[in-house]
Amino acid sequence: MAAFGDDEDLMFDLLTSAAVGAIVVYLYLRLRTAARRRRFRQYDVTDTDNQMRFIENADLYASNPINREAFKVFSAVEAWLPRRRIRYRLLAEVSMGAFVRTSPDRGSENERNRAYSAYGSKRVDFLIIDSFGRPAVAIEYHGSGHLQGNAAARDAVKKRALHKAGIELLEVYEFTEKDDYLQTLSDMLDSHEDRHNTR
Repeated sequence: MAAFGDDEDLMFDLLTSAAVGAIVVYLYLRLRTAARRRRFRQYDVTDTDNQMRFIENADLYASNPINREAFKVFSAVEAWLPRRRIRYRLLAEVSMGAFVRTSPDRGSENERNRAYSAYGSKRVDFLIIDSFGRPAVAIEYHGSGHLQGNAAARDAVKKRALHKAGIELLEVYEFTEKDDYLQTLSDMLDSHEDRHNTR
């Protein structure tokens, strides 16, 4: 028969083991959290020192910002725009965050930030701005390799943001005739001029 003191020793040993185990788990979790923080800091793309390191560790080269198919549309629109009475400029690969804003009149700051993050980093292929620098028409070229991955869903987000901002969107497809998309563009610019009384 075990003595009462043996039960106390056993209980002490169990409590000591549990305490040591809890300390070991606590220290392990602290070390793991610290390691994660170090790893995050090491690869944080918002840190300019890291950005410089990432650039130095890669080989970079210049590349055409517009693919060959889309450049045909860009060239056609660029050549056609000077025929308009109002002066327009054509920009390529423009981030939507540069020309679409969220209004402070609706929603909380968090809601506006979430809306901006939904469209802000997306780009339109081309943007026509008027002589006052206002966005007139966004142009998206849908070429032979366009519908890959979630392209349709991304397009839907862009379309909705442009529509809510009151910016016309001209979609040009691979087999759209030049005369057809230029006529549609002419109608869109007429509408822009009417809205802004720039005729």
